[in-house]
Amino acid sequence: MDLHGFLVLMAKTFGLLWMMAIFLGAAWYAYRPKNRARHEAAGRSVLDAQLEARGRE
Repeated sequence: MDLHGFLVLMAKTFGLLWMMAIFLGAAWYAYRPKNRARHEAAGRSVLDAQLEARGRE
């Protein structure tokens, strides 16, 4: 195997593992029970802002 083929193999292997780790970390953060109140408040704040904007029209 030449150097280029080896580097491509390593990039594909570790790239996949790196992206899987990032995905799992983001999913763990998003679905962690401790963050539920924070995420719900953020979702409500967007809807509240839209309702206030419609009320001013």
